[in-house]
Amino acid sequence: MTAPQIQAELRRAAHNSRQALIDALRALASATDSRYFRTRGHSERVTRFSVEIAKLMELPEEEIEQIRIGALIHDIGKITIDKQILNKPAALTEAEYELVKTHTTRGYDLLKQIPQVRSFIPGMLLHHEQLDGKGYPHGLQGNEIPMMARIITVADCFDAGTTIRHYQDPAPVEYVVAMIRSAAGIKYDERVVEALVRGVRTGRIITRLEDRLKPEE
Repeated sequence: MTAPQIQAELRRAAHNSRQALIDALRALASATDSRYFRTRGHSERVTRFSVEIAKLMELPEEEIEQIRIGALIHDIGKITIDKQILNKPAALTEAEYELVKTHTTRGYDLLKQIPQVRSFIPGMLLHHEQLDGKGYPHGLQGNEIPMMARIITVADCFDAGTTIRHYQDPAPVEYVVAMIRSAAGIKYDERVVEALVRGVRTGRIITRLEDRLKPEE
């Protein structure tokens, strides 16, 4: 589907009902993940981790629901990026990497004209920002980054480290948590990281065996 077709489908869903819109967004997220065979299920896992982190932080239920949808759609801009680049078995060139980084703003462009999704957009647009200002797309720092995005950032990093990718085998959960924790207060919000740590220790945040195995290509 082209970007205009996606936008038209989402507008139709939004006109029907909130649930229809969420279903359409979920289908779009699934279609995005499936374009890259090693990220199938990524958006659903990031959603699961993000919601659990938010609950451990005792955020209001309304905010948790916004985080749920923001996490679900965090990578949808990748649906407009060449599948060959996403599935490239070798390291990306600098130009290719810069193109992949545009998935945040591409996702924003897909959704910005749909009023019903505006409260979810910050998690999608800003989930690669870092507290130290070295993230993208805007180089935001500290409190300039909304909590939704800070939570999705940590959940995204946790999933990326604990599932197989073309450039890595899945790392042990304890190692990934330690790496994230080492960047708390630098890249990642300390409260969010502590919630992740508590979630892993108590079994509320778990990785599934099937997500750590090499999928059929």
